[in-house]
Amino acid sequence: MLKQTLCKLGLGMLAAAGVWLVASCSTPMRAAPEPAENQAAPVAVECSRPERGTIVRSIEMAASLEPYQEAVLYAKVSGYLQSIRVDRGDRVRQGDLLARLEIPEMDDEIRHVEAQLSQAEADVQRARAEIRLQEVTAKRLEAILAEEPGATTPQEVDLAQEKLSVAQAAAAAAAARVEVIRAERGRLETMLDYGTITAPFDGIVTERYVDPGALVTAGTQSRPAPILKLVQASSLRLMVDVPDTEVSFVEVGKPARLRVDALPDREFQGQVSRFSRALDPRSRTMRTEVLIPNPDGALAPGMFGRISLDLERRENVMTLAPSMVHFQKQKAFVFLAQDGVARRVEVVPGADDGNKIEITAGLSGREAVIAQAGEAIADGTPIRIMNEGPQ
Repeated sequence: MLKQTLCKLGLGMLAAAGVWLVASCSTPMRAAPEPAENQAAPVAVECSRPERGTIVRSIEMAASLEPYQEAVLYAKVSGYLQSIRVDRGDRVRQGDLLARLEIPEMDDEIRHVEAQLSQAEADVQRARAEIRLQEVTAKRLEAILAEEPGATTPQEVDLAQEKLSVAQAAAAAAAARVEVIRAERGRLETMLDYGTITAPFDGIVTERYVDPGALVTAGTQSRPAPILKLVQASSLRLMVDVPDTEVSFVEVGKPARLRVDALPDREFQGQVSRFSRALDPRSRTMRTEVLIPNPDGALAPGMFGRISLDLERRENVMTLAPSMVHFQKQKAFVFLAQDGVARRVEVVPGADDGNKIEITAGLSGREAVIAQAGEAIADGTPIRIMNEGPQ
């Protein structure tokens, strides 16, 4: 009896447990909460709108300053340096006397020619007197022949006329000889004047090669002796070689800016004065001359610097700061602030003046372009705009 009771009790407990298990399986189980997905904190950025403005495209090239004019002065005749009035660093004006040569043999030749000229002029005076005498004689014989035919003969009258013609020819020859001698005197005086060295232009003496007493050989000889070197530095020339891709933009009058290593705090203005209009076939560049005014003499020939030559001026174009435009594999792009994230957008850049980049395509001009980010960003990066620039 007791065994039956225990069996029934055990079966009841097992049945109850089975009912609980069935109920538990039929009731949905609550899912355990999963950990939240790691989301990056928004990156703080500053934005700016594209601006419209003017861009001047230029190229920068190394250049060396050359004087506007430069001349090494020689004497055309040989002689001894009698005096020299200038030295290195002296400023001179056009026509100023710089040096004088002493040419003794030239002085002797001039004195000899002067004596010949005096004699020739005396011969002219005698020839003219002979002409007057023969004129009087011929007229008197003609009068006598007309009044008293027997007092003279036609032959005597003809002879007198012939003597007059001879006297006139002799006078003409004497006058021609005077002109020849005067021309020789003029030539000698001109050669003597070559011994006087004057300044061909306003400038500065940069070299002095001889001292008084030195024998100066003529500039026409095989080994001439220079006397002075003179340069004009009130304006300076810059010779630059423009690459063939930019040749079409070079024009006379285009502005240029110069900075030299010796004067780093100053910028000098100039402009294109001329260009060769032909390319060097070896370098594919065109020689271009830039003229730089130098009124205060701050620049000196031989200084080295860099010239920035303006090539193209573009008005009212859409521009961005260079830091806002990114380049990768020959493509340009910007990041826009859209709906709380950064969106990468490709753009087409144009002229670049170092301060602004022209955008020719890809933007309308109303976008908020990310100008600065607290850390690196990519397409889709969450952002938080801290300061939006000009609208």
